[in-house]
Amino acid sequence: TTIDDALGEAFDKTAKILGIEFPGGPQIEVLAVKGNPNKYELPKPIFHKGGCNLSFAGLKTAILRISKKLKTDQDKYDLAASFQKTIEEILNKKTKIAFEEFKKRNNTKTNYFVVAGLVAANKKIREMLINLCKKFLPNHHQGSFDDPRVKLIIEDAFQFIKNTKEKFDVIIVDVPDPLEFGPAHHLFTLEFYKKINMILNHNGVLCVQAGATGPSFANQSFTSVLNTMSKVFNNTQGFHAFVPSFGTTWGFGLSVKSNIFDKKQESEINQLIKTRKINNLNFYDGETHVGLFNLPKYLRKSLQKDSRIITISNPLYVNFES
Repeated sequence: TTIDDALGEAFDKTAKILGIEFPGGPQIEVLAVKGNPNKYELPKPIFHKGGCNLSFAGLKTAILRISKKLKTDQDKYDLAASFQKTIEEILNKKTKIAFEEFKKRNNTKTNYFVVAGLVAANKKIREMLINLCKKFLPNHHQGSFDDPRVKLIIEDAFQFIKNTKEKFDVIIVDVPDPLEFGPAHHLFTLEFYKKINMILNHNGVLCVQAGATGPSFANQSFTSVLNTMSKVFNNTQGFHAFVPSFGTTWGFGLSVKSNIFDKKQESEINQLIKTRKINNLNFYDGETHVGLFNLPKYLRKSLQKDSRIITISNPLYVNFES
């Protein structure tokens, strides 16, 4: 844990020192790309002590002192890059210590590592944390990063979809909730789904995480997401399942680019699983598959009433306090 400011606050306060309006954290990353990360040697508070605890107080003081001597935009870029590099080094070491301490104190076969908060959207930090997970969480990834079919790209998803020349058979959009200052709200928009439609093959399939579907949350995002998807894809179906880590049912949208939505029967699904030699499934089979698409009455009624189209100019923001 941090003994003073949270990491997000350190990013935002550094951004403010550099003259960037709130929320400034994402802009630090933009400036850092243009800078030299080795230009300034910045302090790493309690780097060699304090276990896995973090402190950013001395770092912010150093940023303030150096900022008064900046003369050019390039100096500002270099300071942003040096700050981000320092944060990466601090998180890298402290996260390693946390992994090692956890292993000493817990004799568990399955371990999980949760990265939360808007700072997790930072490309460099995410790349560093993924590398740590490769090393410390082999039970979770089970060598999937070494599969020759895997190409890991750490990039803004909207820009990737917009710029890629590739065509895809299946696109799965599993993203954070659409928070106002979060990195993902533009990935729930009509414009994004239109871009996806352009890069899907003729019989391509799109599957989207669409939000909670419990009675108290059904109208929060699920119905609007499905309604927006259906404006791009004629064949769109919703389904949901209970997700233990969320403590509620969670909804998904499934769109097919072809004119026919092939609804598999229970026996067909079971035969496909058998043919493909997929074993030891705890949840999914033919009967479960059919049940997933049988939405409860309150969801069906909400879908009939919802007419909202999510766009970049009219975005959807989830508010968990409402």
